[in-house]
Amino acid sequence: MRLRHGLLTLALCAVAGVSPAQPAAPAVELNLSFEKLTLPNGLQVILVQDRRLPVVATNLRFQVGSGDDPAGKPGFAHLFEHLYAFSPPESIPSPQSIGATQDGATTDPDRTTYYTTAPSDRLETLLALESERWRNFPRRLNASLLTKERSNVRNERRLNIENQPYGLADEAVFLQLFPTGHPYHWKYLGTHAGVEAARLEDMREFFTRYYVPGNASLVIAGDIDKAHARVLVEKYFGNIKAGTVPPRAKAAAARVGGQKRITVTDRVEVPRVTVAWATPGWYQPGNAEIEMLSAMLGSSSSRLYDRLVRQEKLANSIVVEHLPFARGSVLTIKAAAAPGVTLQRLENAIAAEMAAFQKAGPSESELEQARNATLLSIVRGLEKLGEINGFGDFTMDAAYGGVAEQLNQCNVLMSDPGCLREVMRRFGAVTPDSLRQAAATLTPSSGVVIYAVPGEKVVDEVPSAEVVSASSHLAEHDKFEMPPLGSPSTVKPPAPQRVVLHNGFQVWLVEQHQIPAISAHLIVRRGSGDSPADRAGLAAVTTKLLLRGTRDRTSREFALEAAQLGTKVEADISSDAAALGIRVLKQNLPRALGLLSDAAMNPSFSQAELDSLRAEELARIAQARSNVDTRASYLFTDTLYGGAGPYRRSGLFNDDLFARTHNYGYDEIGTEESLRAMTRGEVARFWKEGYTPDNTALVVAGDASLAELRELATKYFGAWRGKAAQVARAAAGAPKEHYLVENAGNASQTALRVGTVGAARTSQDLVPLRLLNFVFGEIFESRITANLRVKHNYTYMARSQFAFRREPGPFVVGTNVRTDVTVPALQELFNEMSRLREEPVSDAEMRFARTAYESSLVSLFESTGRMASTVGQLFTYELPLDYYQALPARIGATTAADIQRVARQYLQPSKVVVVAVGDRARIESGIANAVKAATRGEP
Repeated sequence: MRLRHGLLTLALCAVAGVSPAQPAAPAVELNLSFEKLTLPNGLQVILVQDRRLPVVATNLRFQVGSGDDPAGKPGFAHLFEHLYAFSPPESIPSPQSIGATQDGATTDPDRTTYYTTAPSDRLETLLALESERWRNFPRRLNASLLTKERSNVRNERRLNIENQPYGLADEAVFLQLFPTGHPYHWKYLGTHAGVEAARLEDMREFFTRYYVPGNASLVIAGDIDKAHARVLVEKYFGNIKAGTVPPRAKAAAARVGGQKRITVTDRVEVPRVTVAWATPGWYQPGNAEIEMLSAMLGSSSSRLYDRLVRQEKLANSIVVEHLPFARGSVLTIKAAAAPGVTLQRLENAIAAEMAAFQKAGPSESELEQARNATLLSIVRGLEKLGEINGFGDFTMDAAYGGVAEQLNQCNVLMSDPGCLREVMRRFGAVTPDSLRQAAATLTPSSGVVIYAVPGEKVVDEVPSAEVVSASSHLAEHDKFEMPPLGSPSTVKPPAPQRVVLHNGFQVWLVEQHQIPAISAHLIVRRGSGDSPADRAGLAAVTTKLLLRGTRDRTSREFALEAAQLGTKVEADISSDAAALGIRVLKQNLPRALGLLSDAAMNPSFSQAELDSLRAEELARIAQARSNVDTRASYLFTDTLYGGAGPYRRSGLFNDDLFARTHNYGYDEIGTEESLRAMTRGEVARFWKEGYTPDNTALVVAGDASLAELRELATKYFGAWRGKAAQVARAAAGAPKEHYLVENAGNASQTALRVGTVGAARTSQDLVPLRLLNFVFGEIFESRITANLRVKHNYTYMARSQFAFRREPGPFVVGTNVRTDVTVPALQELFNEMSRLREEPVSDAEMRFARTAYESSLVSLFESTGRMASTVGQLFTYELPLDYYQALPARIGATTAADIQRVARQYLQPSKVVVVAVGDRARIESGIANAVKAATRGEP
C-alpha cells in the first residue's frame, strides 16, 4: 500500500473584490489536509479529516460514463448505474435506512459516481454496504432488475427531457455539436431505443471491464479518524480482485466546417435561440478562460444582458452556461425572445456583442469580477462535504461540488487531490488578452444555432419489454452482516445568537469559522400571502425591484458593485417572508451589507424598471404554461384554497419535482391581469408598510463574531426608521371541486398533485407530521416510492411534503407518471393514505423515520447558505432560539399512535384534492371515478 500526505492550502487573495480605488485585501487561506493511499489492487483512496459537523461523506468514482456506451445503445452507462445502485435486495439495509441524508449516483460522459453523506458513526456501515454491492453485483444481475430499471430510466428521460420546456432543444445542442460516434453526442439519458437494446450479457461485460479497483477512486471526507479509516478501507476493499484497467479513449474533435443550424418544435409559448460551442475540457489549456468568459457574459451586470434585456429589450432572459467535462466542454448562450422580436434579430444581436468582445476583449474590471465569481464558486462548494457538482448531469447548474467531489475530480484528472491550488493559479493567470484570444475561437463557423419554436413535440418512443420475474440468490456465507456502529455522533445543531438594535432591527448569527465565507440574508416578514387579493404578484415584484436601482445606484451599477465582490444579491419571496441574500468572503462583508441596506432602505422603484420587470414576469407566466410541473403546482394550491386566501397563488416546496429553486422554498407568480394593472404607487406603498426595521432581521452564518456583526449592523441599518403596518390577510376558501384535469395535449406523462390542507408552522403536530411524511413520501425509502416506482414502475420520482406556513399550508404528493398508468397510480396513492389512517406504523418504520428526521437536522447547517435559511425560519415564525436544539427530544418522544392520530386528522379522503396536467382525453374519466371511490361518493 502506497501512502501520501498532503495539505491543500488555498490563498484566496484573488477574491478580495477590490476596485481600482481600493487597496488589495489581505489573502485569506483555506487549509484542507488529506491523505492518499493506493491499495495493492489499484484502488486509490483519499482521506480528509473535517470535523465541522458529525457527518462523513463518501464519493466513489469509476472512470466510465455515457461516452463509453456501446455502439447503438445510447443511455447504456446510465442504465448500468441504475442497475448497480439498486441491485442490493431488500434484506440488505440501504444507506438512507441507517440515517444517510444523501445517497445517490450520477453519470456524465466520463465518469459514474456513487456518493453518500451520513452521521460519522455510520462510516463502517457505509463502507461495508459499498463493498458488498461491488463484490456481489454480478450474481444479483437478472432480467427482472434490468426490465424494472429500463422502465425507470425511460421515465427519467420523459421527466427531464420530453416533459420539460426546451428539453429537446437542450438535447439537440450535443447532437449537433458532436458527430455520431463522439462520446458526447448523446446526453447521459440516451434514447428509448438505446435503453431497450441493453442485454444482460452486455451489462456483465461492462461491469467486468470497467468496475475494477484500478479504474476507481474513493474519497472519505468528514468527521473521521484517518488511521481507523485506513483500516476500514483495507478491510472492505482490499480483497476485491484487481482486474485490468481499461484504456481511456480520447475524444474525437467536435463538428467543424460551417455553422450548424436547426429548428426544434416544442410545446412552448416563448421562442428561444441557443448558440453553442465545443470548448476545452476540465483543466485543459483555455478552460479557465472559457469558464471566466461564461461568468462574465452570464451575470446581470454583463454587457450582453445590459444590451439585450435592459437597453434594446430584445430578450426577456439571457442564460449563459459552461458545462465542463474531462475530454471537452460546452458553452451555450440562451435567449428567450421578447414579444414581437424574431429569433434571427436576437441571434444577430448576440453575434454582434460577441464580435465586439472578441475585438476589444474585457476590461480589467470585468476580468476581476469574473475571476472573483469563479473562485468564490469553488470556495462555496467546499462549504459542503458531499455535494455533487451540477455539470455531470447536464443540469446546466454551474456550481462546484463539495470537498469529496472536488478532491476526487482533482485526483482523477490531475493525479493530485490538491490540484485546486493549480486551478486557482490558472484563474489568477488569466489576462484580458488570453481571454480575448479564447473568445476569438467561438466563431459562427465553429458553433451551432438552435431555434426552439412553438409547435408539436416530436418524441421517439418504442415499446417496452415485458417485466420478467426473477430473483437472485446469494450463498449463505455471502449474507450481509451489519457491522457495529461507531461511537455515537451526537446531533447538536448550532445555536444562533441574537441582538436587537434600538430601532427594533434584529441581528442573528450562527458562527462557523472553518471556511472564510459568509452568507447574509436580510429577511422581511412580508410575503406573497400579504399581496392584496386583486394584486397577486405584488410582493414578488416589490422584492425584485429592490435590486433594480436605489437613490444612489442604477440597476446596472448595483449589479456591478456586487460583481466586484464575486457575487450577486438574490431576491427570494415566500408565502410569509421576503429575503435578499448574498454570499461573500469574510473581508467583503462590510461592502455586502452596504448593498443590502441600500436596496432595502433606499429603493428608487423607477417606472422604467417596473415596466421592464413587468414584461419579464409576463414572459415567465407564458413560459410557466409550457411547464407541466409548474402548472400542476400552481393549479393545485389555487384549487385547494378555493381561489382565495394568502396561499392561493403560491407554489410548493423547494424540490426539483415541484419546479422550485428558491432558498425559502416557495415562489409566487402573479396573474396577467394583476401584473398589467400594478402601479409604481402600489409597489412603493407595499414597501413602506412592510419594509421597516421592526419587521426585518439580518441573519448571518459564517466566519463572523456577534460583536463585529452588531457594529456593522448599527452602521448600515441603525438609521432605519419606521413601523410595520398591520395587514389583514384574506381568509382561505374551500375547494370548489375534488379534482381538476388540465389538458397538456398528447403528453407521455401526467403531472399529478394530490393533497389537502396541512398544519401551520407553529403547530404542535409538526413533529408527528414530519415523521409521518418520512414514512410516507419525504425521501426515496418512503412508502410511495416503494409502491409507485419500485413495485409498479409507474414513475421515476414520487415525493410528498408538508408546507408549514403562518396559516396551515398544503400537504401535497407530487409525481409524474406514465399517461397509461395515471389512474392506477392515483388509486395507489389513495391506498397509501388509507394505510396510514387505518394501520399503526411498524416499530421498524418508526426507527427509520426517527433516524431520518434526526440526521436531516445536521444537513440544515452544512453550509452557510443553509444555516442562514434555517435560522431565518426562526425569525419568520417567531420561534425560540433553541428550537432546533430541542427537536431531537421531541422526535424521540413521538409515538406510532401520534402518527396515526395526525394521519386520521389531516388525511381525510373527503378533503383531498387531485390536480392532473396531461392528456385529458385519456385520463379524465378514470380520475373522476378514482376520486369518487376514494371519497366514498362525497361531493
